[in-house]
Amino acid sequence: MSVDDLRAMTPAGSLRALSFEAASALLDSLNQNRPEGAERPAGERRSGRRGRPGIYKMVTPRQIEAVGQYRAALGWTEARLDEFLRRTIGMPLAKVAVRRDASRAIFVLQRCLQHALRKRQQSQGAINAIA
Repeated sequence: MSVDDLRAMTPAGSLRALSFEAASALLDSLNQNRPEGAERPAGERRSGRRGRPGIYKMVTPRQIEAVGQYRAALGWTEARLDEFLRRTIGMPLAKVAVRRDASRAIFVLQRCLQHALRKRQQSQGAINAIA
């Protein structure tokens, strides 16, 4: 089934326009048509590295260290980092206890650092053009 086939099944013609309930109903109808015992497509196979449902993997010291390194590279105080994480991932660093949340924080901080470096390069390029 292609993306266009899925869009044709939606009332608005857009997957993003679906409400949670409409998306759930669409998934239920798709799963009802799947023969029982049919092999899942490659994208749906679970790898052995993923945890089991209900089992949480705790944050590693290496993840906490990475967050600290990004904070230092950005030149932020701990208060600014906590406020930023509260806005972006919904919790301050002190509440991050699960690897998944730490990975989200690291990803967001990595993107912020990349953005800051890009802005710095652009502003230096503008200064060099003036000089």
